[in-house]
Amino acid sequence: MRTTKPLPWPLTQTGSYRVLTFWISDKIRPTNRFYVHSIPLKNVAGEVTGFAGTLIETTHIKEVEVALKNTYEQLEKAQLFSKVMVCHVGLDGTWLKVSPALCETLGYAESELMGKHLKDVTHPEDFPSSWDQCEKLIRGEIKSFDLEIRCVRNDWATVWAYLNCSVVEDAQG
Repeated sequence: MRTTKPLPWPLTQTGSYRVLTFWISDKIRPTNRFYVHSIPLKNVAGEVTGFAGTLIETTHIKEVEVALKNTYEQLEKAQLFSKVMVCHVGLDGTWLKVSPALCETLGYAESELMGKHLKDVTHPEDFPSSWDQCEKLIRGEIKSFDLEIRCVRNDWATVWAYLNCSVVEDAQG
């Protein structure tokens, strides 16, 4: 085995710990990645006589990170051209992310729509029932809901929309 990219030792140092990430090339797996964590061994006089540490192969972690990044990029591209208007709305009804198709349908630029609330684009007669369903989602009473509502475009024209809504929780719930 040989290193394919020499790196200075130590790469990072915190107290007496040294951390190094490096790549090793061999005939079986040409781009193995390893994480090395070491601590100096000292004699009674305090002199460093060697190092003890761990060597962990992290190639699979990098492969998963690359696959996840590619998946996100593909999803972003699909949303750019899809007529299915996937959007993200905060629990307070503010837009977090809007698709180009939604902006086109409602007649707003992305920057304009991002400064609005759901109430601003929902027909006044439809907002109470749609917001009631949103509140049930937030409280955990329902997992999702489907609703057909009227939306008010930027030019005050009315367009019908079919909503399928659910809460997406972060790691903390």
